[in-house]
Amino acid sequence: MPHYLCAHWAKKYGPIMQIQIGEVPTVIISSPDAAKEVLKTQEINFAERPALLVSEIMLYNGQGMSFAKFGDHWKLMRKACIWGLFSATRKLSFRSIREEEVSNLISSIRSKAGSPINLRELLLDLSNEIITRTSIGKKCKNKARFLHTIEQVSKSVGGVNIVDLFPSARLVHMISNMTSSLQRLHEETDQMLEDIINERRASRVEKKTGENKIEAGDDLLDVLLNLQDDGNFKVKTDSIKSIILVSGLMHAWLSMYIISTRLKLHKSISIYIYIYQDSLKMV
Repeated sequence: MPHYLCAHWAKKYGPIMQIQIGEVPTVIISSPDAAKEVLKTQEINFAERPALLVSEIMLYNGQGMSFAKFGDHWKLMRKACIWGLFSATRKLSFRSIREEEVSNLISSIRSKAGSPINLRELLLDLSNEIITRTSIGKKCKNKARFLHTIEQVSKSVGGVNIVDLFPSARLVHMISNMTSSLQRLHEETDQMLEDIINERRASRVEKKTGENKIEAGDDLLDVLLNLQDDGNFKVKTDSIKSIILVSGLMHAWLSMYIISTRLKLHKSISIYIYIYQDSLKMV
């Protein structure tokens, strides 16, 4: 694993080291003090995002916040996200969704008392429900398309892209099909997100009360559309698409990491478990 290798190098060469990955010089920070210096004390000097092919094509050339270039747009998106997405009310709203879905999972397991179940499938279903409910809502018609797209994008952006490692090598760009693959995927993803946004806008018009307020029950898409309609924030539709996509990817990656980690802790235990009325017995 790369992080294990970097940890080994850090013990040998120290907490700050530079390595060359292709044409890209890369500085590795591996101590709390050095990380604080880079991420907090010298934040402005290290605020620029790397130019990646995936962020350029799939994430609307940094129109969201995660891969946006440091400047007025990044500051605007950060302000909008902090005000509308990371407030105490918003965190409580998303927490209630997670708690409800976990409760549904437990009820589903209890209902299968005495029968074998596939724990991996149940956990993946849990992850999918949380992703869709927090991002685009529970009743979205494009739920299946959204989850399929998140899966496809996750496969495409995972790992190292050789084009990013040799940005000036024209031959690498010519022989690699990554650009064309990402462009095709982007067209499909963009149309899917456009349909989801149009569907939500139509439903908002039907029940609009005349005031754009962020309610506790709003999902991420509602919050972003409220911010777009607000005169204080100039949120572009491409920015909304980018944030929705990144949110889905982050939930998917985090959920898969947690699931795989927990299952690896029990290598000798089958993912099939028998559920009894008052106890769980793994076989």
